[in-house]
Amino acid sequence: MIFTGDGYIRTGPAFYDSLTVNNTAYYNPTNQMSYMSVAYNTMGQSTTAEPIIPPQTSLFNFRYFPSTDPGAYYRVGSLRGNETAVNPGGDIMGSFPSDSSYVVYLSKENSSGESEFITRLYSYNNLLPDTINGNPLVVSQIFESLVEWNDRTYLSQGLRARTSLIPGTDSLFFMDIFGTENTFYEMVENSDQEIDSVYRYPYAKHLIYVVSDEGEPQIELSIINGYAGSIWSVPQVQRPLLFKVGEKLAWTANYAAVSDTTLRLIRNTPGNATDTTYVELPAGKGSCIFWLDADLNLDDVWNIPYSAPDLLGVQIGYIGMVNSDTLVIQGHVAQGTTTSLDPIGNSPDVNYPDATTFLAFFSSLAVDATDDAPYEPFEIYPNPADTRITVSSLPKGCTHYSIHDLAGRSIQMGTLTNTLEDVHISIENLARGMYILSCYGNGAKMAGQFVVN
Repeated sequence: MIFTGDGYIRTGPAFYDSLTVNNTAYYNPTNQMSYMSVAYNTMGQSTTAEPIIPPQTSLFNFRYFPSTDPGAYYRVGSLRGNETAVNPGGDIMGSFPSDSSYVVYLSKENSSGESEFITRLYSYNNLLPDTINGNPLVVSQIFESLVEWNDRTYLSQGLRARTSLIPGTDSLFFMDIFGTENTFYEMVENSDQEIDSVYRYPYAKHLIYVVSDEGEPQIELSIINGYAGSIWSVPQVQRPLLFKVGEKLAWTANYAAVSDTTLRLIRNTPGNATDTTYVELPAGKGSCIFWLDADLNLDDVWNIPYSAPDLLGVQIGYIGMVNSDTLVIQGHVAQGTTTSLDPIGNSPDVNYPDATTFLAFFSSLAVDATDDAPYEPFEIYPNPADTRITVSSLPKGCTHYSIHDLAGRSIQMGTLTNTLEDVHISIENLARGMYILSCYGNGAKMAGQFVVN
């Protein structure tokens, strides 16, 4: 459900047999999945509903996303079949090599329900007939974020195909956004047994699709599991959220690894051009933020390591800017989790016996970093501290500092001696709690967390 700029609330519930909207019953005679396009006018307080019922195929609506264009919106859907109308405007999704394949598409539609573009994101199907065995392939798909930026649309997704560990069970046919076909036979057992001990995953990714303002596919970026680790593509762990932060994109993912592992970020563009970036991560579990530029090149990776008794641990829910110079991360810590909530590594671990929500504030390191302003090692000690902290290895040029609490309030400011020697800062007037220390000047910026006993 979304609210569009023309004053409408729009949604698209699925139905098999019948659905009642505003005391009017709509019937589906096909015994196939269909969906209802529903629009509620908040100004006129009226509701319009139109069933989209394909005659010989199934049609499913995953999610709506708002657009900055007045009255326009995006919709992600899936169909199985050829020459199928997918919206109230009657726009047709074209033919594909096999009408038994599931086709997942992104559509941008105007206030009349007509498509400005329809883009096929991918197609898939199992290879064996459904009646061969009792262990069918199950494909899970979640679409979490859509960002409009520089006449482009960025869509983030978690995608996972799952089958049984029993030998001879099903595999996957898959065609990506650029039309490249693959068949996934190999069943790679999940390395972390607490995640799923009875299933294998022939295909599991987090993805970002980039299309032009006319719907032309431009870039696909995916995260692939390492040999000793796994990316979790299930919604109760970490949703693959995408945020525009300044002139960068922040993309979230959780991982688990039984030993040090390598994740692969694979960037595909038209013509089968492929670039691969390798990210080294330590054994254990972590909540990662991948910092990307507008062309989905990797700039940096932040990792918040944690230990937890179950799947949850640390989940990031929001990343954004405050007052143009402070980065804020909001999220959830699950019961029994131990973590520093610090991707920089300056803060001690804390055990959370109860589930809680957190807010963390940083100077905008990842957002404003340039080659002309590299970041040096930054250490605060003792940590926790009582009346004074010492800062070592400050970048050359830091002349000022500021201390903020976790609500973003400025608590203390001062000047620093322009030297790489240790600098002492009095904190005797600070109340007990966690704080953010920022040091800056002459193009240099650093930040770290510390705790006051």
